[in-house]
Amino acid sequence: LGILDINIKSKPKGIAKKAYENFGLFTDLKNEAEVNNLRYDLLIGKPESKDLFKEFDHALNLLDTLDKVDIVLEEDIEKYSKKAIKALTLDL
Repeated sequence: LGILDINIKSKPKGIAKKAYENFGLFTDLKNEAEVNNLRYDLLIGKPESKDLFKEFDHALNLLDTLDKVDIVLEEDIEKYSKKAIKALTLDL
């Protein structure tokens, strides 16, 4: 489970920078995920400022191309939480 906060309050460049950094990170982790049957869930909040929406969408599109990575937006967090709890309790 990873938490990625690309909701930068400053400038659109901050969103792009964080997205590219995390793209590189998860690209490096791809082999680890394949060997160990892992998946990375990114919990992402939307920016408050409409000025950041274009760069935010670009960041999501970039991150969505990654293998072994699922994006969970804030409006889906409740559904995701229930699914995660159910998955975790199956192993008990």
